[in-house]
Amino acid sequence: MRIVYWENIISQHKLPYFEYLAKSKEVGEFVLVVEEELSQQLKEQGWHSKVPKLSNFSLVVNPSNKTINEILLENQSNSFHVFSGIRSIPMVFSAFQESLNLNVNRILLTESVNTLGLRAISRRLASFFIERKFLKNYDLVLGSGASTQKWYVECGLEIKNFYPFLYAVQDTETKIIKNLDNELLKLVFVGRVEKAKGLDVLLEALKSSDKGKFKLDIYGDLVEDVFFKKLVNDLNLNNNVEFKGVKSNLELRNLLQQYHMLVLPSRWDGWGAVINEAIASGLKVICSDRCGASILIINDKIGHVFNVNKSQSLTNIIEQTITDKNTIDRDYILEYSNYLKGDKVAQYLIDIINFHYKNKGSRPLPPWEKFQLEKNINTQNSVN
Repeated sequence: MRIVYWENIISQHKLPYFEYLAKSKEVGEFVLVVEEELSQQLKEQGWHSKVPKLSNFSLVVNPSNKTINEILLENQSNSFHVFSGIRSIPMVFSAFQESLNLNVNRILLTESVNTLGLRAISRRLASFFIERKFLKNYDLVLGSGASTQKWYVECGLEIKNFYPFLYAVQDTETKIIKNLDNELLKLVFVGRVEKAKGLDVLLEALKSSDKGKFKLDIYGDLVEDVFFKKLVNDLNLNNNVEFKGVKSNLELRNLLQQYHMLVLPSRWDGWGAVINEAIASGLKVICSDRCGASILIINDKIGHVFNVNKSQSLTNIIEQTITDKNTIDRDYILEYSNYLKGDKVAQYLIDIINFHYKNKGSRPLPPWEKFQLEKNINTQNSVN
């Protein structure tokens, strides 16, 4: 098979499984078509645009209309075109429109629509009509996020044509610290320091916790620094909270293992790849129910999901974690992280294509469900 991804940039949260797709014996050619390699902002954050040097991995940047047409025409019957961002990326939308004139296999890769905030109603209506208009042109939808399936079914998609999907993060050679100093619960927040990321929700939740038993480090761009520094002071958290500034992605991956738990209390997050990164470092995770990646929090050993509108529930989780921090099972979390790696995501996509288009095998389970199933089987076998 030939797989073609139409994207805005070279995403570090997809490259890990792109590489394995290109390496797979079942994939004859992998083509990545992007509008631009990377934005300047992402370059400043330490992202890179290096793609694997593999004979069957092709990168096309800012293609002309002629090139778009040539890519769509090649090996039509056995090519599978994955479109990501047709509503916001002009090049991707142009390629999608051009594909409508041809007999090609079309797949939509998407997150759920943000239905929060002052523009929630207008945004929801606009998205609803756009999705209703174009969904008939896709054979299937790969949806990243806990609420995505519900939204696309509302828009008219048959549930059999929806497959939960996920992002992946690159492996690092960092040696994982298994035994942390457990005198304090070490919490970490990673993201832009702004209200949209819900940092104020976290700080409010911490105000009533025992201040001698936890430490919170904050990594990210201080977008609303005056507000948050004042809030930390007003909540009497100066000795517990430290703003660490912006770090590159690689630096963060090396730093994460020093903590017990990541907290991502976003009011809205289409995914939240830092959750993948935390799990890959053996951290437990607390995230809001508005984070797409909350779908990865499959049990209490991995972490907890709280209602972003009920900060008391976050307080309760943190206080319980302070009590139970010595029981955090990093080996279990790291075992789970193996199911979320690039090779597993790549094989999941291949299995989806084989099942959906070629009637091969049974309907594939998403990696997190596969982990649950296999752990249950292993537990039963050990008992017997």
